[in-house]
Amino acid sequence: MRSWLYIPDIRNVGKSGADALVVDLERAGDPARVRSWIETAGPAAVWARITNDEPGRRAVRAVVSPALTGVCVAAESANELAVLATVLAEAEEAVGLPVGRIAVVPRLESAAAVLQAAEIARAPGSPGSSSPRVR
Repeated sequence: MRSWLYIPDIRNVGKSGADALVVDLERAGDPARVRSWIETAGPAAVWARITNDEPGRRAVRAVVSPALTGVCVAAESANELAVLATVLAEAEEAVGLPVGRIAVVPRLESAAAVLQAAEIARAPGSPGSSSPRVR
C-alpha cells in the first residue's frame, strides 16, 4: 500500500485517494454510524484504530463487517491480543464472516510493549503468528 489516511472523525471525510483509511473508533462517534460509513467507504481498505479495553472491544464488535479489513490496536502483552482475538472471532461469526478474516496489527506504544515484542508477534491474531489473521 502506498498511502494510509488516519481519520479521527468520519464527518469530515471526502474522497481521499488513499489506499487505506484508518478510522479512530474512540473519536469517530456512534459505532452504528461508523459501521455504515465503513460499508460505503470503498474502494480503499478500511481499518479501525481501537483501544485495548472494554469500550474498545465493544466498539469493534459493533463495526465488524465484510467491509472492515482489520484493526490497529495498542498492545502491551500477548494476553491482550488473545482476548481481542476471541472478541473478533465472536463478532466475525455473528456477521457470517470466517474466523480470522479481520486482520490485527498491534501497535507497540510503550517500552513495556517493546520488551514484549516477540511474544506479541506470536500472539493469536498478530502478523507474526501462525493464526488465520496473518496478512
